[in-house]
Amino acid sequence: MEKLKDERKKAFLLQMLEEKIKKLKEENEFVELALSYSILTDLCLIKASKSEDEAMEWKKKAEGYKQLENDTLLKLDEDTLLKLKENKD
Repeated sequence: MEKLKDERKKAFLLQMLEEKIKKLKEENEFVELALSYSILTDLCLIKASKSEDEAMEWKKKAEGYKQLENDTLLKLDEDTLLKLKENKD
């Protein structure tokens, strides 16, 4: 019973983080967005290490979140360079 309760809490927290990610995307908050993806990556890898049955599924999710983190960091770099260029002109 306690394990089920913990799983529900974890699922709820993941859902909250995913909702936060949607808001961060809309607001172009790239630093916080990249951090959120990093956290999700870590959570998925922890889950993969604890569940052999679902390990591949969680590893794939982790890889997807890691790619989103990297894409977000690239977007942040692009935006920073554009702002610097605009300030120069």
